[in-house]
Amino acid sequence: MIHDRFAVIGESLVDVIVDASGGRTARAGGSPMNVAIGAARLGLNTALITAYGDDEHGALVQQHIEREGVTLINRGDGRRPTNQAAATLAADGSAEYGFRMQNQVRDAADAIVGSDLAHLHVGSITAVSDGEWVDVLAAVESSRATATISYDPNCRPDLGIPVAEGRRRAEKFVGVADLVKASDEDLAWLYPGQTSDAVAARWIGAGARLVVITHGEEGPIGYAEGVRVSVPASRTHVADTVGAGDSFMAAMLAWCDERGMLGRSRLPRFSADEVRGMLEFAARASAITCARVGANPPTRAELERN
Repeated sequence: MIHDRFAVIGESLVDVIVDASGGRTARAGGSPMNVAIGAARLGLNTALITAYGDDEHGALVQQHIEREGVTLINRGDGRRPTNQAAATLAADGSAEYGFRMQNQVRDAADAIVGSDLAHLHVGSITAVSDGEWVDVLAAVESSRATATISYDPNCRPDLGIPVAEGRRRAEKFVGVADLVKASDEDLAWLYPGQTSDAVAARWIGAGARLVVITHGEEGPIGYAEGVRVSVPASRTHVADTVGAGDSFMAAMLAWCDERGMLGRSRLPRFSADEVRGMLEFAARASAITCARVGANPPTRAELERN
């Protein structure tokens, strides 16, 4: 049973970062893990249900997560190697990924039985991969009686899942989520040729209370019923973009939590002013992460100084 108010289900892995000069650095990563750490740094009591192996990389993942005060629940197979992503950085700091995913989150729904969560976040590879996504969806469905749900597809086309099937699975999660964040790159793969406005309308029609689409340097757009708000991206020197979207997601949730909006009985109808305030807060968090190497989300104190 989880005793934290906020939980994340999803992959943790080791990013082997190859910079433009060919240098290599190994860092703990994975989108859900980054969201859990980003949320913890912003003051949320956070648990992470994940998977890693009994190996050198697994020890790196465990130390990194526990150092941040996140409650760690390993639902993986210790005999299988820890998942790995090769992140190759371009000169402009953008990253391309290749994945070796051999350790899957098992029995995620069982891990939260009897828990009194205020919020559950899911997304990325664990919410789409064969052998994991159905159980993660079951965990979401069992939590919805009391908890609000957020979802970030964080699509990885190179996993080899056909786009039609990836879209079907993503829409299953959209249909049970309250808050959905996606990037313009996600939309280009899931809905080629469709605008952010069209996809947001589709997702709100499916049941999402708030949809946010990020557009890199152009800034995010937030949608709620009758609301469309865009804000500029925060200006910063970009070291790389690793973890920037995850920091944005964590900051969205921290902003909502600070205002008492997380929890099934508390989620409001979002006004334009509320959406704008949330987007500006999350954009600042993302900019701080972009200004330093790797997935290194800001603390509350760092955000308040910026």
